[in-house]
Order: sequence, then C-alpha cells, then structure tokens
Amino acid sequence: METKELNELFEHIKHELGNPPIKLLRRIDWDKKFPELGDVIGKCSRKTKEIVVKVGLSQDKITVILYHEILHLLFPTRPHWWVERASFVLSKSELPNPGRYTKRYNKQDVEIESRSEIIRLTKLASKRLNIHLK
Repeated sequence: METKELNELFEHIKHELGNPPIKLLRRIDWDKKFPELGDVIGKCSRKTKEIVVKVGLSQDKITVILYHEILHLLFPTRPHWWVERASFVLSKSELPNPGRYTKRYNKQDVEIESRSEIIRLTKLASKRLNIHLK
C-alpha cells in the first residue's frame, strides 16, 4: 500500500471513529522516536497518541491493524482480546478470526458489541480524548 493510500485510509477510519487526536507516523519516523519496535506489525504510543503500521501488508491487514491501534488508544483499559475482536468487527475483515489474544484467553464465543455500538463508543471516547488534550 502506498503512503498516500495509507494516509487516506487512516483519515477515513479516524473520521468514522469521531476524529480522535491520533497521528499516523511513517516507520522511519517511529524508529527515530521509539527504536524498540522490532518486527511487530503495529504499535501505538499512549504518551504521544501516535501509531505505526508495518508497510508491505495487504490492505485488509493494514485496515485491521489501524483499527486495532486506534482502539488501544481510545480504550486503554479494555482487554487486548476485546480490542482484537472489535478491530475485526469494525474492519469487516475477511481475515481468519479469532486472533492470537482471542484464542489465548479463550474468548472466541464471547459476544461483543455490534459494529454500530462500537462506533458509538469510539465517538464518545474520541470526544473525551479531544477534551482531555486541550
């Protein structure tokens, strides 16, 4: 995925989730600030409200990762398995689910909120984050 496409996808997702004050960094810029990233495919910084995704992945994977990292910032106390499940719900991904944390914590059969409810919750969380950062 090209940088322009990635930025457009990120902005589209942010808009859908209530425009949280979160920035997408290029991997080279992330590595300068946070050299410990290693080989992970996505990461967020709660301190700076920035995220990064690994380039060279399919658009479907990148979409899931963008939702995933944004959800970590909007819902820092939610368990990782919920963030993982919600990111698949939001992205409407065709990728195999459940993911690693869903399996690890045996949450495959746990119902989570609908896509519309998760979006409603993200908009409230985005509003709180916007107010908090002013």
